[in-house]
Amino acid sequence: ERLKDERVLIVGENCGPVARAYGLAKALEVSEFGKRHPSLFPRRREVENPPTLDDDDGPVKAVLFFEDPEDLGEALQVVLDVILTNGDPSGKRVLVED
Repeated sequence: ERLKDERVLIVGENCGPVARAYGLAKALEVSEFGKRHPSLFPRRREVENPPTLDDDDGPVKAVLFFEDPEDLGEALQVVLDVILTNGDPSGKRVLVED
């Protein structure tokens, strides 16, 4: 309920529709998010016409793991970048102090 209108990142192959069916209206799969932010994981950008950035929707508020990701390397990189930027990979990185 708390995340229903928030942007959430979904880890798991083809789990975006499932998350949206649960009421998470702004759920994006890692692969969808990666296509919108191709600099996060450039190894896998075979998209000829990438979608436009949609950062107007605000930062990612949560990362939800539904099942094993299709590409573990991409999932780890994108999730870490989202965490290290407080949900906004277009913004500046947050320094983690001990």
